[in-house]
Order: sequence, then structure tokens, then C-alpha cells
Amino acid sequence: ARHLELDGVEWIPLDTTYEVRYPAASYRVPVGREAWIETFARQHPGQERALIDLVDLCERVSRQFSRLPITPDPASLARLPREAPLILRYLNANVLDVLASRLDARRLVRAVSSLCEPYLDLPPARTSFLAWAAETTSYMTGTHYCRGGLQTLADSFVAAVERRGGSLALGTEVTAISTRA
Repeated sequence: ARHLELDGVEWIPLDTTYEVRYPAASYRVPVGREAWIETFARQHPGQERALIDLVDLCERVSRQFSRLPITPDPASLARLPREAPLILRYLNANVLDVLASRLDARRLVRAVSSLCEPYLDLPPARTSFLAWAAETTSYMTGTHYCRGGLQTLADSFVAAVERRGGSLALGTEVTAISTRA
């Protein structure tokens, strides 16, 4: 096998992707496309069509992202206008500008963009729309939590590397990577 077996890692599916609380409104955002739209549309009547269109855009962006080559060559770059037009269109767009152009309610824009700062570490006006769209679409399909926290995952990864004869050196410059057993 060319993969590591991670012992002791249990992924727990979550039914809620995130929760946002403001003085005037709260949003408990469940997993699922329709549930995501419904959560925001319920508190913002008249915005359901705009939310559906926004989710459709995010899904199309994510599909185009998934088809991009990891290491592009000149031929694949030449195909971008045809194969990934949304990536090119939104390449320099930020979350705030895209949401504000699509959603009529300022409070809705704030709630929908609420994942920017805690997860992408930037305010919506400085967060890449492409990164946010990919993250948002990913959360709609379901999120999981590692029982015991991410340290459990890190510890299991180190143990798996060591079982296969590898080692982990923290604070050390990487000078080579060997994949030979």
C-alpha cells in the first residue's frame, strides 16, 4: 500500500457546519445545499433566488477548480478561458464585493461571509472569492471532526510514519524527500 494507515483516528460527522450569532439574528447552518439556502432565506424573505444563484456559482467554481492541473503547462493554461472561465473571471474578486453584488441585504452578506475571518483569517473584503466559494461548497457537502481534536490526527500521522521507518524532525530545513522503502 502507498498510503498510511492512521490508527486511533475517528472522524465524527457533524450535522451543523457552523453557527453565527448577531444581536439581531442567529444562524445555525446545517449540512446540505438546500438546508444552507433555507437557513439564510428563512430570515431574509425575497433572497432565496439570489442565494440559490450564489450556491450555483460556488458549485461551478468548485467544479472548475477541481479540474485544474496541479502543475499547469502552457497547453493547459491556453485552455483556461474555455475550461475555467469562472476562475479567470473571479481571480481577483473578494468575497464582500461578490456577495454585495448578488445579495440585497447587508445583514445577509455579513452572515453568509461569516466564515472568512475565523477560517480564512481575513475580512471578507480581503478574502479571495475563489477560496471562499471552494470552502463554502465543501462545508455544504458535510464536515467532520476528529475525535480528540487535531492533535490526535497529528499524533497518529507521526506514529504511522515511524511504523514505516520514517521520522519527523521539527524545526529542520527539508533538503530532500525520499520515497524509496
